[in-house]
Amino acid sequence: MKLTQQGLRWFAALLPVERAVLSAVSFLTLLLAGVLLMGDRSSPRVIGFSWDNQRIGRDARHFTLTFDRPMDWQSIAAQLEISPPLPGKASGAGHTFAYTPTDVPAYGTDYTLRLAGARAQPRRPQATAPVLPTFETQFSTRDRAFAYLGTEGEATGRLILRNETRDETVDLTPIDLVVTNFEPYSDGDRILFSAYERNRGNGIADQQLYTVSTGLGERANTPPGRVQLLLSSAEYQNLQFDLAENGEFALVQRVNRQNRADSGLWLLPIEGEPRALGVQGDRFTLTPDGRAVAIARERGVEIVPFVEAAGTWEFFPGYQRLLAFAPRDRQTKLLVRENDDFTESLYLVDRQGKAVELLQTRGQLLDCQFEPRQETHLYCLHTEPLAADSAIVSPFLTLVELATAESVPLVALTDDPNVRMSLSPDGRDLLFDQVVRPVETEDTGQVLEPSEIVGSLWRMPLPDLSGREAYVNFSPPEEVGAGVDPHWLP
Repeated sequence: MKLTQQGLRWFAALLPVERAVLSAVSFLTLLLAGVLLMGDRSSPRVIGFSWDNQRIGRDARHFTLTFDRPMDWQSIAAQLEISPPLPGKASGAGHTFAYTPTDVPAYGTDYTLRLAGARAQPRRPQATAPVLPTFETQFSTRDRAFAYLGTEGEATGRLILRNETRDETVDLTPIDLVVTNFEPYSDGDRILFSAYERNRGNGIADQQLYTVSTGLGERANTPPGRVQLLLSSAEYQNLQFDLAENGEFALVQRVNRQNRADSGLWLLPIEGEPRALGVQGDRFTLTPDGRAVAIARERGVEIVPFVEAAGTWEFFPGYQRLLAFAPRDRQTKLLVRENDDFTESLYLVDRQGKAVELLQTRGQLLDCQFEPRQETHLYCLHTEPLAADSAIVSPFLTLVELATAESVPLVALTDDPNVRMSLSPDGRDLLFDQVVRPVETEDTGQVLEPSEIVGSLWRMPLPDLSGREAYVNFSPPEEVGAGVDPHWLP
């Protein structure tokens, strides 16, 4: 009692300001002690979502959720709901939860992400874990869209965009240009194409390179159909081209109009002047990193670096051409070899140079593309003779399993080998064309001008190939409309 009275007299002797400070400190000390004893009763919050306000594509490999405190990651994974379903693998560390889909999100889809009932990590073993209030957000995928060359009426020779998500068809290029070749940029916002002026000049010999906007991707505010000239044909003929995956440049085969010996590959940056590389080649493909080019030679395929620190020169003897690079392991390649018995073989060659034969045809291998959802199969276009002693060949679409080299023929196509295909970026559809040759050109083998080609587009829905039973679940293709050379936008 005596100590308490002395304390009261001491407190009363303090100045008012000193008493106020001491009272505040005491209150805060008691409050902190209460929090430590009872636990933090404030609710955890989501403070970041990496796919927020984005239209994602197949290159979006994972998303993250960021919280204001460490969470119970098992409860996050158990309570996370995505609609439509998007299976994936979950992990968490610190304040961040990561989710990696095991399937490519379907294009043209609005997804809803919902998290309810998840818990934070308690500060003490015996404390009650705060519960996260229901969190709900949305994210979307890019529009399901493809481009193709028109073959009917005023659309003949023009670049057409079909947006299935919006149910729109747009003529991208003007009627006075005849498009000969094109490749979409990785964002889908523009298309690089070669074209010549209709009814003027020397046709394909005068083709120039252009870009045209699609109204999608990063430049969605730019209306579709804005054409910009990139490379003139005044001094050089422009032949084949390939566009780098990152869209920063294209590689163009050019020939000097005054000196045919002055020919080769040119680097065409999106911004800046084109420059000659001093490398010859008429069948070439840029490597996925855009630092080297694979060129088909008489005795093999060589990979020539043209950027500093791009690696060393490589040569693959005995192969005639390169069809594709693997989407993830970018140093794994699909190479074609001509055999002594006049057949062709498709090989998968890894980064160590180990080669595995996947497919052999008595005709010609036209194209092979990796299935993007599981990346365990190929879709291949190839020709086969109609009979053992026949010179007439017919194209086929075949499915090839990489692990076993087992192949399954899917569709027999028309007899014209000028067939092209394109896999949708989400792996759910395959487009191919069927060229119809006029009767007067069938016997002569005459090469058709782009403005003379008549053809139709076909779509084939694709199953998920994660199970082998998928082999029997292919739907027959259906005709989409008039056109040729379809390209899905990335």
